[in-house]
Amino acid sequence: MGAALAALILVVETLGNQRQANQEPSPALPSNRASGDSAATDSDRTWAYPALSLLQGVTAPLVYLQTIQQAMAISDQPASQTGANLATSEVTTTGLGPIQIGMTLDQVKQQGIELVPMDGIETKDCQYYTPKQQVQGVGVMVVNDRIIRIDVWPGSPLETLSGAKIGSTEADLKALYQDQLQIDPHPLTQGHYVSFVPTDEAESIFRLVFETDAAGTVVQYRAGQFPAVTWAEGCL
Repeated sequence: MGAALAALILVVETLGNQRQANQEPSPALPSNRASGDSAATDSDRTWAYPALSLLQGVTAPLVYLQTIQQAMAISDQPASQTGANLATSEVTTTGLGPIQIGMTLDQVKQQGIELVPMDGIETKDCQYYTPKQQVQGVGVMVVNDRIIRIDVWPGSPLETLSGAKIGSTEADLKALYQDQLQIDPHPLTQGHYVSFVPTDEAESIFRLVFETDAAGTVVQYRAGQFPAVTWAEGCL
């Protein structure tokens, strides 16, 4: 295991332990695995991460509207000539195009992508960034300089590798992923948390988590490493 990946595991464990000290953990996602939006091929991503029983979020709100508007305002400008075209990239369990879970901010910058810090949604160890290039409604969660999650918010046109997006229905998700989903109640939207778990053992610590409203429509979703991908309140 590379030193960088070991450092990421330590970061997530530390943040998870801090959260456990402040609130009771919820039941963990089941161990069933499924195929679909899985894109990791690098053996370095085979992380032996002990899953924390830490499904946060049944009492937390959706990402704040002000946060979403801030991300859209920052990204509403022409893409860099050298930067990757994130607007045409697909979201997978392990990242968004060249932005991959486990990368440092410097590694993302080397890809020609500038990430801009977002105000008002950070803690001591956790900070949200958004791409400066023209891709709307995207938040990148960074813990101690390492990316552990990517949020896709209302207004974003981004789709997953299988074609799920903002505005998809629960029926669409079931058609795309069939019996590969874990569905739990969402007490605030009166909809559901719809979680996808890949079958590839190398990606067993990654998830896609969709949030739906009372009509069963996807209002936002996120990709990343468990358990951070399950935190409905993000960095808060």
